[in-house]
Amino acid sequence: EIFNLFQGFKLQPEPVEYNQEAVDIYINHIKYITNNDKITGEYLLNYISHLFQNPQDKPNVAIVIKSIPGCGKDLLIDILSGIFGAKYIARSGDINEQIFGSFNPMLRNKLILQCNEVDSRDGYKNKDKLKHLITADTIQINDKHCKLSSYKNCLRVFIFSNNDNPIYVNCDS
Repeated sequence: EIFNLFQGFKLQPEPVEYNQEAVDIYINHIKYITNNDKITGEYLLNYISHLFQNPQDKPNVAIVIKSIPGCGKDLLIDILSGIFGAKYIARSGDINEQIFGSFNPMLRNKLILQCNEVDSRDGYKNKDKLKHLITADTIQINDKHCKLSSYKNCLRVFIFSNNDNPIYVNCDS
């Protein structure tokens, strides 16, 4: 009773020579965007590794990266898009309209949702919807002129911003 929509990743495993330099470049980029904080960098690396090891299992947490413009937040997802394929990545610059508006087909069958330039007004306004999107086992997809449909939620949510406090964070839990 389950219809599998998985079409495979863009890069297929092939015997290739291990390239430590390429690995070091990616790890150095993670160190850079986490301000060389060892614990934060390791957490982000493990979060990304989990995506490769268990793409069907969502971690129930989002990654929020706040930085100055031009530090390479998008590059983090660009690299993952090159590996998985753009069809598994949703990128939104307007969470009010594209994610939480009337129609949200961009979320169908995605592994990564990149929310760009989230400001505190939108982050706080949509805090409950964001929490649901991050933790729900299924998501509802609403296409124009189509019946509402339910899909397994495998999204990893990345929230990128240049603004202070882009989302509400409950410190009590």
